[in-house]
Amino acid sequence: MKKTNKKRSWKQIVSILSCIVVFCTTYALILPAVTMSKETYCGKEEHTHTENCYVSETPLCGKEEAEASEGHVHDETCYEEVRNLICGLEESETHVHTDECYETTTTQTCGKEESEPTEGHTHSDECYKSEELQCGKEEHEHTRICESNKEDVEDPKTWDEAYKDINDEKDAKTRILTVAKNELGTKENKNNFEID
Repeated sequence: MKKTNKKRSWKQIVSILSCIVVFCTTYALILPAVTMSKETYCGKEEHTHTENCYVSETPLCGKEEAEASEGHVHDETCYEEVRNLICGLEESETHVHTDECYETTTTQTCGKEESEPTEGHTHSDECYKSEELQCGKEEHEHTRICESNKEDVEDPKTWDEAYKDINDEKDAKTRILTVAKNELGTKENKNNFEID
């Protein structure tokens, strides 16, 4: 009997501890969502700088993307010599063509311009990295003061209207009752607060 009671007690203790663990775990998981859902009035976006903040959308290397080329230097294979007859006479017994009867012209046949070899460049991740911030955002973490709405204040005209005749009252009890009647149904503004 004692063994059964002891076993039952342990089951109850384990059940209670399990409920406590489930409650605490659920609360810990819900807390960040509750914090994130609160409205903020600081006018700033929550932002923490990461590696991505130092990456530009445009390349910063200062180079144009280009393919490597070997360049070209003209040699004798790039030219063709053409001999044109310029004497205007036909070759016969009285006239034999000599070098003076021809004009030699050289024509470029390769169709390329002379150029220096180039290395070429293909943008890599290194071309987009910067030592300076590229995100354009201010680092900001929302705190409790960001939830304070400094614009949510009472309208002085309403206040003045409600208490305009209070100074004419001679009796202190009447003044206190007037203030109490004016304050009935009003609630404390919890949106506009200061943090010590």
